[in-house]
This record gives sequence, C-alpha cells and structure tokens, in this order.
Amino acid sequence: MTGFLGARHLLQGIGTVGRPGPDVLGLGAEVDLVHSATALALGVLDGRRRRAGLVDAAVAGSFAVAGLAVTRDAVRRPPRRRRRPRG
Repeated sequence: MTGFLGARHLLQGIGTVGRPGPDVLGLGAEVDLVHSATALALGVLDGRRRRAGLVDAAVAGSFAVAGLAVTRDAVRRPPRRRRRPRG
C-alpha cells in the first residue's frame, strides 16, 4: 500500500509540474482530501493501524490544505505570459 501511495504522490507531482493551472492544483487538493478522510477512517476503525492511519491522515490533510491555498492563489493570479527574447 505504501508503494501505491508513493507512486500516486509522484504522478500527482509530475502532473502538477507539467500543467500547474488551478484546475490541476484543485484536483490534487481534492485527491489529498479524500486520502486524508480514508486514512482517518482507517485510524479510527483499525486499532492495529491506528497510529499509521492518523499520521497519514494528518500528512494528507496538510497536503490538501496547502493545495487549496495554492489553488486559491492561482485563481487570483492571472497566468504569466512568456516574454519573447529581444533580438
């Protein structure tokens, strides 16, 4: 499971770097929010995995909050235009 989540984070990061618009950033934040909710449920319902689930929920929740903040800033900020080289 850890490998799957690590791969998901890697793919999400690559997708965000490739196209960092508000739509992609917002989708990433939503995925992190779902991840946080499912990890929280795991931590609450499975005593053997409580600590791991709660820590994972906190980390994913932090990523979701950061992603929402970045998305909000991206919506407020107009897209940057590339400058043409002078010559």
